[in-house]
Amino acid sequence: MNTEIHLISEKWESRSLSSSQGCFSRSKPVQSGEVPPFFRTIDDVADYSKELLGFFAYIIYGQGYLCASVDLVRSVPLFYGCSESRFFISDSAEWVRGRLGETEYDPLAKDYFQLAGYVPGGATLFKGVRQLQAGECLRVQPSEGGFDVSLKRYFRFQHVKPESFDLQEKNKQLVDIADRVVDRLIAYVGARQLLLPLSGGYDSRLLAALLRKRGFKNVLCFSYGVRGNKEANVSRAIAASLGFEWRFVEYSNEEWGREWRSIEAAAYRDFASNHCSLPHVQDWLAIRKMIETGQVRSDAVAVPGHCCVTSFIPDEVQGQVKDYRDFVLDSIFKRHFSCRPIRLSAVADRRNVDAVISSIIDLDNLNDADAAASAIMEFNWAERQSKYIANSVRVYEQFGLDWWMPLWDLEFVDFWRSVPIQLRVDRRFYRDFVDKIYSCSVVLSGNSVPVEIMKRDRARPGSPRALLGRFMRNFFQVAVRRRTLNQYSNHQLAFGGLVSDGELSSYVDSGYNIIGIYSELFIRKKWG
Repeated sequence: MNTEIHLISEKWESRSLSSSQGCFSRSKPVQSGEVPPFFRTIDDVADYSKELLGFFAYIIYGQGYLCASVDLVRSVPLFYGCSESRFFISDSAEWVRGRLGETEYDPLAKDYFQLAGYVPGGATLFKGVRQLQAGECLRVQPSEGGFDVSLKRYFRFQHVKPESFDLQEKNKQLVDIADRVVDRLIAYVGARQLLLPLSGGYDSRLLAALLRKRGFKNVLCFSYGVRGNKEANVSRAIAASLGFEWRFVEYSNEEWGREWRSIEAAAYRDFASNHCSLPHVQDWLAIRKMIETGQVRSDAVAVPGHCCVTSFIPDEVQGQVKDYRDFVLDSIFKRHFSCRPIRLSAVADRRNVDAVISSIIDLDNLNDADAAASAIMEFNWAERQSKYIANSVRVYEQFGLDWWMPLWDLEFVDFWRSVPIQLRVDRRFYRDFVDKIYSCSVVLSGNSVPVEIMKRDRARPGSPRALLGRFMRNFFQVAVRRRTLNQYSNHQLAFGGLVSDGELSSYVDSGYNIIGIYSELFIRKKWG
């Protein structure tokens, strides 16, 4: 078969499977049997991928076929495309684009990118360049006049309604699962330094507490931003309460404005974006500075607290919903496609957005609150979590560091899929669990006063407070505009250095949020 495989990362391993088969794989400990001698159908590829644990991608090629797969959160992305005579696959979307000779952004994909910060589905900013989605595999073989490409989602993050749920029993089960998850992490890290980006919230706090509980001490916690920001203050207190070393990396608008225009930053943006999502920016400068000052060892393993237990389920899903399909579409649109007003899009409108959402999740069987909440969570997993949040590990890769995402461990993920929806709204069960683990770990450290979770002061949509807030925003538009400008220009992560004061004012007046501004700057390749 006329295929070209081009892999830019040095972490890919190549091996021969037989006289006519070969394999490229990039994985962190994956338990599985031998690779089957032949994947006759896409179902064969899916069945094999289901059995793999850890974070991985693989490409297997033989006479007359090629198959590939990525893990449940797309931690190692793969891109592909084909001409009339050749099939291309790579970990670089830019390489595939070059082989196809495409030079112009797809207008609809560009609009989606500016609305959400990523291109939804299997598309990228270039029409011929495709990507494997989270939990997806492909099989390709020659056909008359081209190639037959089969795709299948072997994993989907969907709710599984439990027959019963004993809270006390499930708490014990979750404790055991969390211990095994962290034990696998510790086994992978070994004697290396563990680098933990520690925030004021739940996820990284859980990791820190579990590491302390399991007796792992070679941990460097860190935070960053402008001096005195609340997140960093809470982070420092958490690290101290658990007895871990902690570092702070100070940011300023001036430094961001200078460093984000550097050649190294441009290389990172191209590498991390892969023509499909915003490159994660917030800890790029911190990692760079800590490496330059020798605080991070060259063999360190970065362990971000990216987590499957998100709080994106609206409270209203448990109320009186007339049409669950419309409710799901509206919820996803407001959460994911509102980084700038849709009226500013060149070709995309609400119908386009609804159509692409419908292509990613099943909207035909939304008969109750559980199904609606499951669809909302599934979209968030497939898109924002996989393409933007989990994709942040490219930061560590650019600087030669290893990484692991324990809260996307398959065993941990499977547990949360079957937690009742009412316990997942606002992460109620999860928050209680983290509080208990953290409190116990603080005591193990010889301290007695746990650090409070940093509260996000947000009104629930549709609540009297939220409705009052909307009225006040409309009534006092000038004051709200001034406050928003002040928040953005004095952002705790110093992102005000990425845009001039005049442009910032124009963006705020037009209805952009931070991600919308960042997306616009990325598309225009204009910083500072």
